[in-house]
Amino acid sequence: MGVLSVDETWAGQTGSMQNDGVRTYAREFRVITDDPELSPAEIGSTPGIPLLWSRHPVDILTFCDKISVKRAKASREVWDVTATYTNKIDEDDEPDENPLNRPWKLSWTSQAFTHVAHQGIKMETVTAGGSSVLPAPSAVEGPIVNSAGDQFDPPIEIESSNWQFTAKKNLATIPTWLMDYRDALNDARVLIAGIYFEKHELRINGMNIGEYTYENDVGFYPFEIQVAQKTETWVRDLLDQGTHEIKTINQAGTASQARLRVVDGKGQHVTEPVRLDGSGAKLEPADAPIEDSIFIRYQVYLKDRDFTALGLPIN
Repeated sequence: MGVLSVDETWAGQTGSMQNDGVRTYAREFRVITDDPELSPAEIGSTPGIPLLWSRHPVDILTFCDKISVKRAKASREVWDVTATYTNKIDEDDEPDENPLNRPWKLSWTSQAFTHVAHQGIKMETVTAGGSSVLPAPSAVEGPIVNSAGDQFDPPIEIESSNWQFTAKKNLATIPTWLMDYRDALNDARVLIAGIYFEKHELRINGMNIGEYTYENDVGFYPFEIQVAQKTETWVRDLLDQGTHEIKTINQAGTASQARLRVVDGKGQHVTEPVRLDGSGAKLEPADAPIEDSIFIRYQVYLKDRDFTALGLPIN
């Protein structure tokens, strides 16, 4: 004897969205048994009923926070089960007595820094007195250069900020992946705390392991990890330019490639870098629009790793 069927009753679905961002849902199930002695706890844990903390099948950023069980009227073998979901975590909940079972705790802070601005939106050209020389062009973002296409010297520096979050958790042992993830970038798009981060947008820039301690007779290491975010990613785009180029030369009837100094129209070695075409040759024409410049993309942090393996919360 036991449970005969578990079916979701679609008419019982509900949902609500609040102006503070909290979302809640409810799903209802009809459970039919042939045993009138089954308890509410047994019905609520029947296969087919959602598990507590499982995610909603449509809105995966909400989790099941409550299972309610009620016997149907005029029957001891028919039960109605309601599973409710929410994306709100009650910060006032009492922590789990076992420190190892407590979830990750995340805190966020912005990190200010100064850097050279390579891109901008060109506005109008004016005299020292403020009179317009050239009207503002269409608002198109591009490299910051003077009217002849050269970069400004010294370059323009601006203040910016990126996010950094600290994740804390208690661990039974020191992680074996500790050294492997040091300074690593995320190797793919990842969802953390309800936010999607693109590939190479995150970098692990700090870890801390506290002294082994005990709480409620359970031993653990307090562990925290700092993750820095950079919207433009941690990959660098470098302008392909230099004072040398790769040219094909003929030596004793054999063609070979050589790295030679770039010469100007007068046959003199250039003293300032010139733009290259991505293959080691001078960019043609030399006065090509700045937006035709070629950039070489470098991953300067050499490790990228699977950040989902860290088990950080996704909502």
